[in-house]
Amino acid sequence: ASAPLRMHVLFVRWFGRDVTFNAGWSTKCLHWLGYFKGDDPSCFGFLDPDQVIRGVHLIPAFAHGRTEHYMGRSFVQREEEGD
Repeated sequence: ASAPLRMHVLFVRWFGRDVTFNAGWSTKCLHWLGYFKGDDPSCFGFLDPDQVIRGVHLIPAFAHGRTEHYMGRSFVQREEEGD
């Protein structure tokens, strides 16, 4: 029998680039990112923490509203906790 081995992993939710939005250097617009849909098998994953970029700056687009389209409510969230 071998001794237990400790492994450090990071559970992640992936972003994808919105290819329907015209962005880049030529248009002088930043790319739009969004979550993969919750039922997409590649929407979540595990990583070695050493492979992670430790800093990134994302600008939320609150002006476009909110959606439950990608994940919906969590099954562990209590109703009285609200949105």
